[in-house]
Amino acid sequence: MKYECELIRDLLPLYHDNVCSRVSRSVVEEHLDECIQCKKIEEKLRNTVYDEKLLTEKESVIGAHTKKVRRKTFIAGACIAGILMIPVGVCLICNIAIGHSLDWFFIVLAALMVFASLTVVPLVVEERRGLYTLGTFTVSLLLLLLVCNIYSGGRWFFVASSAVLLGLSVVFLPFVVYQIRLPEPLTHQKGFLVMAVDTALLYGVVIIALFHSGAGRLYLLKGLMICTVCLLLPWGMFWVIRYAKANEFTKVGTCTVMTGVFCAFINDIIRLILEGRCRMGILNANLSCWNEKLTRKNEIDTFSANILLLTLLFSLAVGGGLIAAGVRKSKKRKDHER
Repeated sequence: MKYECELIRDLLPLYHDNVCSRVSRSVVEEHLDECIQCKKIEEKLRNTVYDEKLLTEKESVIGAHTKKVRRKTFIAGACIAGILMIPVGVCLICNIAIGHSLDWFFIVLAALMVFASLTVVPLVVEERRGLYTLGTFTVSLLLLLLVCNIYSGGRWFFVASSAVLLGLSVVFLPFVVYQIRLPEPLTHQKGFLVMAVDTALLYGVVIIALFHSGAGRLYLLKGLMICTVCLLLPWGMFWVIRYAKANEFTKVGTCTVMTGVFCAFINDIIRLILEGRCRMGILNANLSCWNEKLTRKNEIDTFSANILLLTLLFSLAVGGGLIAAGVRKSKKRKDHER
């Protein structure tokens, strides 16, 4: 034999896993044709019965441990739910004994439901705990607001609930959309769906708040116009980041320029919508004048105008530099592909 058995046996695991070189493979095969003992060792390596048995035992141990953990968490959740029933019963008896009617008892009950949604539900539910926890928390929180509104005789429920839904949507809706199954047209448009829902909820908050305050149609129209103008920045940044066919430098630079321009002129646009007059506050900038006493004499204060001007210039400089770097990187990539 050309090679020692010890050398071939060291190569057998690599040969079995098909990770050795072509030359080593041919050497091993040539040796196996001549050496019966090494051939038997190679046949044992090919026998996967023991591997399958170990895999089965592993899955069975993991499954048993998982069931045990689930059982313990369910028991813990049931115990917490049972403990929560104690204050519910005490409050029920006290409310009937003192007021001879059920009023603030429902506030306590709704508050305990909010607590249970964050403690009991994650322990009891086995699949999609995050979705069920968030769903029950949202429903119980809205129920608590409704009960407090009814008990206090207020008319603020829709204002408060719309604001709460908007806040929860901004924070948690991306995670919810990521976990649920959507129809085929929306599978690759989850970001757009989140932005659309948040935008609709924001418009809802504005409309409900204006109706609650008793504002007329003119203020409603102006409020919606201001809301639309303010949404141009997040929607523009979303379009650039999600759909623009550019590299990361160009996208970041474009978003930086958009942010600087928005911050510099948004107050002027809002003032135009509210008062019907266009006054460019940035024109009052005077970088040689930072004295508070002098700025108070101006209709639009010079100090703020200086800040806006510097913000605009800084964003244009940084954003322009990033865009230039992005264009240069794209040209290098195209030249390399050619």
